[in-house]
Amino acid sequence: MNDPDKPEPLPRTRRLAATHNYGYTGVPTFEFDDERAEKPWQRVVGSLTKRGAHLNNPIRSVPSTLLVVVLGLYLLLGYLTQLVEDAMPSVILDKEVAVDDASKFSEEAALKYLARIVGDEPRVSGTPYHLNQTKDLKIMLDDIAKNAQQKVHTDWQIATGDYFHQSSSSFYNVYENASNIVALLEGESGFLSNGSLGSSILVNCHYDSVPFALGASDNAVFCAIMAESLNRLSRSKQKLKHNILFLFNGAEENGLQASHAFLQHPWARGAVAVINLDAAGMNGKPTIFQVTDPRVLQAYHRSAPRPNAQGMAEFIFSNGIIPSDTDFRIWRDFGNIQGNFSYKIIDQYIKRDGGAKVTGARGGFAFNRFLLAVNVFKFRREIK
Repeated sequence: MNDPDKPEPLPRTRRLAATHNYGYTGVPTFEFDDERAEKPWQRVVGSLTKRGAHLNNPIRSVPSTLLVVVLGLYLLLGYLTQLVEDAMPSVILDKEVAVDDASKFSEEAALKYLARIVGDEPRVSGTPYHLNQTKDLKIMLDDIAKNAQQKVHTDWQIATGDYFHQSSSSFYNVYENASNIVALLEGESGFLSNGSLGSSILVNCHYDSVPFALGASDNAVFCAIMAESLNRLSRSKQKLKHNILFLFNGAEENGLQASHAFLQHPWARGAVAVINLDAAGMNGKPTIFQVTDPRVLQAYHRSAPRPNAQGMAEFIFSNGIIPSDTDFRIWRDFGNIQGNFSYKIIDQYIKRDGGAKVTGARGGFAFNRFLLAVNVFKFRREIK
């Protein structure tokens, strides 16, 4: 017998409708049929081409094909960028360069200088091995001077001094018997009547190293490039407009001491411009930064076929983001030299045999930039 107070049960169809109205999941509805019929890429394209507030709605899925294409383009762009970054001139053998040809650079000859400078142990300033390598470097430059067509003077400077190193943690830097080897390639400016040196371009590298590395890239490779550059330029029949001072400073890693010591040398008073050569890391092309005279940068830009400069490098070093410093600070703060700029080299294609012996290097690109810089100073009237 039916209870009059008990409500009658709903029909089955109405129960399903009520269930759907409560939003149970898994119940098929017609509102999503069109979306299921579309391909994933069609939904992406349709969402991007429509106008309206739907643009703020998230895309539910991205097709795998599109991801593969984007990833492929990204990898291709990275590969092409690396090809451009690693593009270096072919190696020139010593026999391929004429004796009096000052326009070409022999990597084979520079490699011999590099192996000789690097030696077998770290060249830490103040150690017996550093002294031994300093003597050998002086002999090497004297041999170049003997075979030169132009006048080349060499000198071994030993100096003592101090200076105030102003930085985030300032200190007094005191040094004793800091060692420098200097080679002077005499140009048209020569020596003045009073015996002082005429206008000169100072080219700087350092041959010392940190205690835990041989320092082939930082910075023996640039010393080798400078030695071969001196060898080539000194055999030219034509004099350069300015003298060139090749400074192989022996104490850069311990607080830029040798560059400050060189300011006591009589030849330092003739320097009107500085090309500072240093290294960091093991990848990339030579880049110019830390320019104190915009006229030099303009001349470099007009003269270089492919000028390479990085504002980011300037920003990083000037703001102390990387705790590193170069001899640039000495020339700027204490030398008062107007045409001061740095080449920072990353990767001279230095190869080692077992981490000890240097077996290969490409320095032609750096030499071409260095020779170009010399020619910039040679022809610019602003540099006096």
